[in-house]
Amino acid sequence: MMATNQLLCTVKLVPSNNHFIRLPNTYLASLSVNISGIPVVQILLAENTSKSYFCSVGGSLKLTTDQVVEVGPSVGLKNNASVLVQKPEESEVGLAVKVVVSPASFEDWQILELNQRRVERSVLDQVRIVQPGQKLRINIHRIPLVLIVKDVKPERAAVVLQQMTEFVIDVPDEFVNDNSFDISEPIQEYEKKHAETKKDHDDSKHQ
Repeated sequence: MMATNQLLCTVKLVPSNNHFIRLPNTYLASLSVNISGIPVVQILLAENTSKSYFCSVGGSLKLTTDQVVEVGPSVGLKNNASVLVQKPEESEVGLAVKVVVSPASFEDWQILELNQRRVERSVLDQVRIVQPGQKLRINIHRIPLVLIVKDVKPERAAVVLQQMTEFVIDVPDEFVNDNSFDISEPIQEYEKKHAETKKDHDDSKHQ
């Protein structure tokens, strides 16, 4: 008998450029753990439960009780794949203090060089939880970019990005001599500016 905090689901691929998933509203509370306001689930391949994905839930499917999980192509799951969605242990997931990523190829490094100040914005818009070894498939102004998560602090199976997260790009030696740098504009500054922009927009609507 399957545990109440575990559900066998079918993957439904939907058009999306982010790493968020959607679950039927009926199962959301029992399958997710709330980490600093971010609902997190763990997804295991039914045919290979050693492969694990930690994902943040970006919404619920209110009009269905079908056992489906909606994901975008960036997550890396195949359409119609059978997966186990389960509630992760809180001890497995932490709040990210530091995340180190590396460009997956020289082409990705070239994109990074031209878009250093836009990387943290794109990551924050499209990803909320990362895990060591993960391939982050993001888009910067519709340009695809792949980053490899090299390390996270604290050491957990996965970490949730937060305002104070330090985001570091570790560039392989063969790409450049000076092989690492901090993103110059921290995530918290982006969130502050994003909030101010939204406030200005809301104020203009009421004028």
